[in-house]
Amino acid sequence: KAMIQPGRKLPVRRQCDLLATGRSGLYYEPAPLPPARHALMQEVDRMHTDHPFMGSRQITRQLQRKGL
Repeated sequence: KAMIQPGRKLPVRRQCDLLATGRSGLYYEPAPLPPARHALMQEVDRMHTDHPFMGSRQITRQLQRKGL
């Protein structure tokens, strides 16, 4: 995305072809994360940092117990 420069002599379409990427990816803006999702991600990160031995199943169970 950073390599593609609109306004150059080489059209954007050709630049994307040369880089083997689609033009839609150039214009895509990711949607912001909902606050609840962001909070969940922070909790998973905190749990993993505090207990790095816990696997995904244990983390899922702990989150369910907390009501998340």
